[in-house]
Amino acid sequence: MVSSQRRTCWSTTLKATIGLLLSLGLLGGAVGHPRANLLLNGSFEDGPSLGTAPFIDLPAGATAIVGWTVGGFHIDYAGPGTWTISDGVRSVDLDGSAGLPVNGAIAQTFVTTPGQHYRVTFDLSGNSAGLPLLKQVEVTAGAESQVFTYDIGAVVPPVIPLTLTYIPQTLHFTATGSSTTLVFTSLTFQMGDSGFGPIIDNVEAVEEVPIAGESVTWSAIKRLWPVPR
Repeated sequence: MVSSQRRTCWSTTLKATIGLLLSLGLLGGAVGHPRANLLLNGSFEDGPSLGTAPFIDLPAGATAIVGWTVGGFHIDYAGPGTWTISDGVRSVDLDGSAGLPVNGAIAQTFVTTPGQHYRVTFDLSGNSAGLPLLKQVEVTAGAESQVFTYDIGAVVPPVIPLTLTYIPQTLHFTATGSSTTLVFTSLTFQMGDSGFGPIIDNVEAVEEVPIAGESVTWSAIKRLWPVPR
């Protein structure tokens, strides 16, 4: 009876501890060793001046946003006069506003170690000034690719600055080479309007460093915190 009670208490405490570690982003990483963002200018703060405009259109091939290269057709580089910014004072709408076609992309290549696991995080929103309601972005890193969708719910009157809500997103990948290119590509279906795409900000790429050189699995946790007998 005592053993059963001890195990129940152990299980409850362990679950609470794991939940806390997850919420702090410590599970799966080396506790006490902050992981540096491997990307340059992840929040797009260093870039061209907007002048008196709330945003500017950047064409494919542009490298004016430090560390990043514009792909696809074009993007919009926006400040707080356009809409809510997730981090800092700049963000990117992956659908440019300078005319059709509008689907753009933005990419950065960074140093990686083959076989190392990495985690990409970013904040996703959508330009609510126009259709479609669903804004889609494909994120690619190494051999991994995933499509993320943001539902704006309804089109709002285009009175700026727009009030936006961002949702944190995550992509995990394993590096296959000494460098990896991270690409964000708009897949948003266009309905005759232009420039109302997925909005990204606060992009990070970090190593997923195991504790003491091993993956944090259930068996590893039990070795660190044995089941009471």
